[in-house]
Order: sequence, then structure tokens, then C-alpha cells
Amino acid sequence: MSVQMKVKEVSKFNELLMKAAGAADKKSTTLTNGILVQAKGTQVELLATDSNSSIRVAGDEVVETDEDVTFWVPLMFVDMMKKLPKGDVVLDIQDSKVDIKVKKSSYSIATSDASEFPKKSFETLAKSFTINGDQLSESLKAVLHSIAVSETRPILTGVQLKSDGNGINVAATDSHRLFVHRIKLDEEIDQIDNLVLPGVAVKEMIKLCEGEGDMKIEYEDAVFKLSTENMTYSTRLLDGSYPPIDRLIPKEFEAEAVIHREECIQAIERVKTAVGKEKKTISIKLNGGTLPTLSVKANSDITNVNEELFIDDVSAEFEFGINFHYLQECLKSIQTKEIRFKSSGQNKPIIVRPVNEESENEGYDQFGLILPVRVAQEA
Repeated sequence: MSVQMKVKEVSKFNELLMKAAGAADKKSTTLTNGILVQAKGTQVELLATDSNSSIRVAGDEVVETDEDVTFWVPLMFVDMMKKLPKGDVVLDIQDSKVDIKVKKSSYSIATSDASEFPKKSFETLAKSFTINGDQLSESLKAVLHSIAVSETRPILTGVQLKSDGNGINVAATDSHRLFVHRIKLDEEIDQIDNLVLPGVAVKEMIKLCEGEGDMKIEYEDAVFKLSTENMTYSTRLLDGSYPPIDRLIPKEFEAEAVIHREECIQAIERVKTAVGKEKKTISIKLNGGTLPTLSVKANSDITNVNEELFIDDVSAEFEFGINFHYLQECLKSIQTKEIRFKSSGQNKPIIVRPVNEESENEGYDQFGLILPVRVAQEA
């Protein structure tokens, strides 16, 4: 038996495939790592899943078929569709394969038994609230660099969502650095103490939420769900309690300085070029006086770097060693023209905060925290 499905909007169909592919099992090399496609008339729905997450995306006026059809294709199908030559695309769906036809060209790919596709439900969960998708994407993107890579403490490989009811604090830490980004909400929601999204899910959500308006968040026990009218994404939450972030943040500071963010990023970039990829630490000194400056020092076996930048203000002189890769990633996650360094003393965490009206209060607007490191003194 053969059923034909015309792809009316190839670019939109490919967008749906790409969204679905994000949740598909990429570890398996068999046919079972693919996407289930269901079409009826001009409507199409795509499903994909792995052991922790699932997605359902849908579109109307994207395809056209006279008969209802369901088929299960491997992930290779996504790349094949993206690289097709221009022209009308028709899929000829048969029992164990799909023929992709464009003009006089044709491409064939084997399929799996659609009846064997893992059954996934997208049931309504106990708690829910609405959030702006673009803001959620921005916040997740801002903290992504601080997620732990090592699986030594699995809970640190995720991103925590916590709420006091008026906003959501999005946070990530690998125990050496921390970044927090707050999302303000238009309506009050239930307090959230500890929702920890897996890092893999966070990367997919950044793409799914970008450019979106209102999105519905649902959660219950160990399940988290994100949805719009044409998309539903579900993931399991990480098990365990996230470190108490409030305890990591110094309450009092001995010194602080206001610095031009972009100039500092460029200075670090020049240092990276001079000392090489293996070097990780630099020494930073904030100097007071009539013309306050920031000094950056670093060296390798064959180079020595000493940068000096004029800064706007420094309350007291202080010096610290820091991983400049961490610092640069932190600075790139902040979008204001100026940033504020804050130190609570020798070998204490360095706070990096944007300088704007909202950041002048000590709330969770947006900030980074980086532990200082010892820097070997020159002989």
C-alpha cells in the first residue's frame, strides 16, 4: 500500500522536523531514534522522544494528503529534507520505506513500524503558570555557561527554577561560579522551591522558547512541561536538592568598582591570545586615585601581559586572581554598558553585577559570582 503526501511548505515542514529532532534519542544508531509523522488532510503532527524528554509539534497548511498517514523515520530523514534541491516535494509512504520525490530526483529511506513507536502522554499537570517565552529563553541562555560539565554532582548539571511568587530566579552553578537571572512575572504564582531542569533540556528549551510570546509552564513531582498552541515539550526533572544559593552570596562588601563591560571583554580576549589556550588565570587589581584604573596581568612560558584600563569608580583598592574564561563568559551574559565588581575580602567570592537602575537594589535582578583563585607571583 502506498500513500502520497505533498509537502506544501518545505521550509515550515523542515522547521517542525528540527524542533522534533531536538528531543529524539541521539545515542541510538538504529531506526528507533527517529520521528513519528502523522498527517491528516492539511494538518501534520510530529512526535519524538528519548528516555527523559518528549516533544509534540504541529502545523496546518504545511502538507496535503488525501488519506490519513503515519510513518516513523530515522533522524537522517531530517538532514535529507534540509538538503533537497528546490522544487515540489512529494513523499510516497509505503510499508517499510518513504520515497522522497523532487522533480526527476528521488531518495528512499527505510522506516520503522509506526505501531511500535513509544507511547508518550502529555497529560495536564497539577501546577501551572504563564511566562513570556522569549524572556525564558534569554534567562536560560544567560546561565547556561555556569552548568557543571562533570557528572560528579548530577544536580549541578542542571538549571534551577525558584520563585517567591512575583518572579522566577533562574540559576546555574558548577561550584566554582554561579549565575542568576530573574524573570519578572505579570501575575503572582505559587511559590516554587526547587525545580531543576536537565542541561540537555535547557539547551532545547532555549531554541523552542526564542521569539515566543506567552507559553504555559506545568509541573508536578518529577515532570516539567512547556507548551504553546502548536508545541508541547516535556522533560523529567533532576532528582535532588540544589545548593542553597542565598548562602553563597556575601552580605557585606569591602570594595567595589564600576567598569566598562565591553572594554574588559576585549582586554581578556587579548590576554587569551597572548598566553594561549592552556592558561586559565589572570591577576586583576583595582587601583584608586584621581584616575582609577583596572590592571590585568598574566604570563606564560614565553609571554608576559600587563593591560591597564581606565575605570569609572573604585571604592577601595583590591586585587584578586580569577579564571578569565569564567569571567569572560559571565560578562557576555550581562548586556549593560557598565558592570560592577564587588569584593567582600581576600579569597572571598567576586560578585559581577550589571549597572542600571534596577540593579542598584540587591535583589536577584541578574548577577554572576566567581570564586577567586591563587595566582603564582612573578619571581
